[in-house]
Amino acid sequence: MEIINISVVPCITFLCYLAVETTKIIFKSNEKVKELLPILSAFLGGILGIIIFGIYPEIVPTENFLGALILGIFSGLGATGSNQILKQFKKLFTKDKKE
Repeated sequence: MEIINISVVPCITFLCYLAVETTKIIFKSNEKVKELLPILSAFLGGILGIIIFGIYPEIVPTENFLGALILGIFSGLGATGSNQILKQFKKLFTKDKKE
């Protein structure tokens, strides 16, 4: 059961990452929406944390709904951070090839 507990956070992060990328594709020219993506990701992560805790409380490594909310929010923000890490690596490696 501990393996499932560990995998909940990456699953929430992955789902939030997919939601953010899908939103970028749908609203590609709207800068206002792009500014709100970290908030969207945190909000979605919080909702997912609560939903998963409500359905399967034994797989979420927390004791209550508030902990599940916080875990989900930080998992959602992790999706935004992952996006930025990938973006910076891409800039780093494409910059070297141009020179």
